[in-house]
Amino acid sequence: MKPLSYITAFLESLYPNICVMCQSSASSLVCLSCQGECAFVAPATVAVTRTKFLTVHSLFAYHSRFNVLLHAKYYNQRQLLLAQSELFVAYIAQHNLAFDYIAYVPQHWIKSLQRGGNHMRIIAYGCSGGIPVRDVLQKKHPTSAQAGNAMRVRKKNVLGSFTVPLQQKPAVTGKRILLFDDVYTSGATLKECAKELYKSGAAHVIGLTLCRVM
Repeated sequence: MKPLSYITAFLESLYPNICVMCQSSASSLVCLSCQGECAFVAPATVAVTRTKFLTVHSLFAYHSRFNVLLHAKYYNQRQLLLAQSELFVAYIAQHNLAFDYIAYVPQHWIKSLQRGGNHMRIIAYGCSGGIPVRDVLQKKHPTSAQAGNAMRVRKKNVLGSFTVPLQQKPAVTGKRILLFDDVYTSGATLKECAKELYKSGAAHVIGLTLCRVM
């Protein structure tokens, strides 16, 4: 797997040799020193159905210095989004995650318009130098923000809000899918997406998030 996509390489030509975290000289968007500060969180395994499970990997705990990267989705800061791509690629390589392609938690088109793009899609395709990415999930209707909600409310908020379009079902059947999201809190969003992937015949789903609320 190549460590940088062509998109990341283009960004580096615009912002050469500067780490987005510490502003030091670097050969990538996040320098090796800052990458080394990622305190990887132990994976969490949750039940999606009685027989299907989801193991979620997270790069760091919420409320770390890396939280600044999460602001990118609100301001469409593509350099910070692609810095997240670099961190994901590094994690995938270090932990030898086995999968057929990357999918991501989608936004409803209204929210994508409001934010100037689908941030998880940008991050996923920022990893795509040698790593396949598929747009297999779709959000059927807009939902309110999850932040600050109790677990019961989070589950109800996303229930039935995702689907695998009919034309994408052949791409899901029998596949091992690595599912991207930015924050893992209750797991409600990832579980709802994984449930739809399993319903469409996915063999295995692994979650990968930037951070986890501990």
